[in-house]
Amino acid sequence: MMIVPKGIEYWTKDGIADDAPDWAKIEYAEYLEQMDEKPDENGVVNQK
Repeated sequence: MMIVPKGIEYWTKDGIADDAPDWAKIEYAEYLEQMDEKPDENGVVNQK
């Protein structure tokens, strides 16, 4: 289970707010990267 990001208040339906701090933008990009993981041959998605 993934934890709730600290910068979630900067997230919008279109991405991340322009005024979000750099750390929140990095966190958002890393979160999206994790969510883009493809399932293995058994259908399991492993987090990095």
